[in-house]
Amino acid sequence: MSEQMDHKKEEPCADVLASAQEEKIAEQQILKETIDKKNREITAYRDQLLRLQAEFENYRKRVEREKREYLAWGKEDILMRIIMLQDVLEQAQNQARTTENIQSVKTGLELIHKEFEKFLKSEGVSAIDVSGEHFDPHQHEAIEIVEQQGDREKDVLEELQKGYRFNNRIIRPARVKVLRIKPGEKAESKETDTASNNQKNKQ
Repeated sequence: MSEQMDHKKEEPCADVLASAQEEKIAEQQILKETIDKKNREITAYRDQLLRLQAEFENYRKRVEREKREYLAWGKEDILMRIIMLQDVLEQAQNQARTTENIQSVKTGLELIHKEFEKFLKSEGVSAIDVSGEHFDPHQHEAIEIVEQQGDREKDVLEELQKGYRFNNRIIRPARVKVLRIKPGEKAESKETDTASNNQKNKQ
C-alpha cells in the first residue's frame, strides 16, 4: 500500500518537470528566433548602409568630374577668345613688317587695344579710373612720390600702370605717382590767404 502511494506522488513530479522542460525549450526556441531575426535585420541594415556609401561615393566622384569638366569648358571659352585676339595681333605684326605706313600700324594697334578692352569688359574686368583722384591705398599703389606745389597732400599726379577690378573687387591696384607738398608751403599758403582776407576786410 505504501509503495502505491509513493508511485502516485512521483507521477505528478515527473509531469511538472516535463512541462518545465518543454517551456524552457520553447523559450530557448523563441529567443533563438528573435536573435536570428535581429541578426537578419542587422545584416540588411549593414548591406543598405554599404549601398548608400557606394552610391554617395559614386555621386561625389560624378560631381567632381562634372566640376572639372565645367571649369575646363569655361577655360576653353576664354581661351578661344584669347586665340582670336592672338589672330588680330599676328595680322597687325605681319602688316607692320610689310608696310611703311605708320598710321596703319597705329590703327591696327588701336583696334587690338579696343578688342582687349571689350574682352575684359565681357569678363567683368574694368580699369580703375585715377584721374583727379586722391590717393586711396585700397585701390592705388604709390610707386613714386614727388614734392612740388599742389592743392592737396597725396593727390594722384600720374598713373604709371593701370589697375583693374573684377566684379567691383580690386584684383590689381593702380600704380601711381603721388604728390607730397613741400614743407612750409602749406603754412605760407595759409598766411597768404589770411593776409588777402584781412586786406579785403579793410577795404
